[in-house]
Parts: sequence; C-alpha cells; structure tokens
Amino acid sequence: GPTGHALVALTAPGTRCWSRRVDSIPANRRLWNRISSAYQREHDPQIGAGPRLWGMYSIPDAHLRALGDVTGKRVLELGCGAGQWSRALAAEGATVVGLDLSEAQLAAAAGAMGAVRYPLVQGAAEQLPFAADSFDLVFCDFGGLSWAPPHLAVPQAARVLRRGGRLVFNVASPWFEACYDESAGRVTTTLRQDYFGLDTIAEGDGATSYQLTYGDWVRVLRGAGLVIDDLIEPRPERRTPNGYNETDPPDWAHRWPAELLWVTHKP
Repeated sequence: GPTGHALVALTAPGTRCWSRRVDSIPANRRLWNRISSAYQREHDPQIGAGPRLWGMYSIPDAHLRALGDVTGKRVLELGCGAGQWSRALAAEGATVVGLDLSEAQLAAAAGAMGAVRYPLVQGAAEQLPFAADSFDLVFCDFGGLSWAPPHLAVPQAARVLRRGGRLVFNVASPWFEACYDESAGRVTTTLRQDYFGLDTIAEGDGATSYQLTYGDWVRVLRGAGLVIDDLIEPRPERRTPNGYNETDPPDWAHRWPAELLWVTHKP
C-alpha cells in the first residue's frame, strides 16, 4: 500500500463478490509480480520520503502514535513491499522480518536494504510460516490485511504474537470504498457500493483485495482473541495530496475517514 505493500484502490476496484472462500494467493502473487516495478517507481518517492509514514496521505506515526518504541522488539511486517517500513524499524533497533507474497517485491526490498540487514520471507498472511509466540509486534500498512482474507489472516497474526504483543494495521475505510465511483475512477461524496456488500473486491485477472465493515473488523479481531486498544482514523490536513487515488472534493479525507488504523494486543 502506501508504504510499498498493497493498496485496495491501486487498481480501480472491480466487481464486489460475496464469496469468502476465494483462494486469492496465486492471482495476487501474479498481480504484484507484474506491477511491482511500476508501483515502486511511482510510489517509492512518497513511501520512502521519511520513516514511519502511514497510508495514502503519508501521515507520520509521530503524530498518530500507533507503533510506539520498537527498540529490541521482534517485529513482523505483513506485506513489506520494497521494505520502506521494515528498513526504518530495523534502523531503530527492531529485529524485523519482512514478509511478502511477491518475489518481485522482495527483490526490491533486498535491493534497497542498505546497511542494516533483516530477513525477507516469501509467504502469505493467511498462512504464516512462523512458530507461535514469535513476535512482539505484527503490523502492516495496506499490506497483508488488505490482500488476504481477514478472517484467516488475523488469527494467524494473533497466533504468532507473544502474550502482550500487538497487532497494528492500516486499511482503507469502508466509507472510502463505498464512495468509490467506478465509472469516474475516483472517490466522491455519493454512496456507490452497498456497505453490507463489502467483502471481496475483484482486482482483475483473479486478484482479490478485501474490505470489511466496522462490525466485521471488530468480530474478526475479538474472535482471534485480540483486545482492541484504539481505532485511529488518520485525518490529513487540507491540501495534503493523496498519492494513490483521486478524490472529489480534494479534501475528502479531511472530512470523512479514508483509512482505519487498528491498534490491538494479545492478552
């Protein structure tokens, strides 16, 4: 997503589907292998502009205070893309693992790694290849929890967290998705999609991204045994550019929530 991982609205959202049993791993892997180079070329200047920048509007974590101090923490990024977040957290003293479905994205991360080395793992958020109780923090910014079925990926994240560990992730708001005008290719002030129909979004060639209602997110998180500590709705200042989507009006996300930044922990 906006931090080099995945973005629900990277491609114009397609036909909404009701099925929750889509195996989207092969098609999503093909999609990100195909678009990785163009995606990084277009978005890395924004994503990599500074450390810890969240979402479509590059809002600093210093302002949102979602992650906290990561020094000495074991951290897993779900959908690391070219590693902009992982690179920054490793430089802060975290023991980071970057996971991504796409070989091309992992190659971009390896090429940009720099002095502080950290492991890169190919894998899917819904099938994490790690032992239970492996991490202090699992996080993503439009990564694995936008491109994997949340009812599968959230329990996996909870499994690999130690007690007291945190799952923190940023995804598109259902408001943003429900107001997406497919024909115009932009987000407007008119409700276009059924809120209760948000589930799977066809991204072309069989690729699928995922969107939940507020209530479904609460049920998935609580069902995985996680405690919800906060729901931050990142609010950009007026005239802050969106590097991914056109919105009408331009200050749409200053007026309505475009993103949901969930902060949870495993008791």
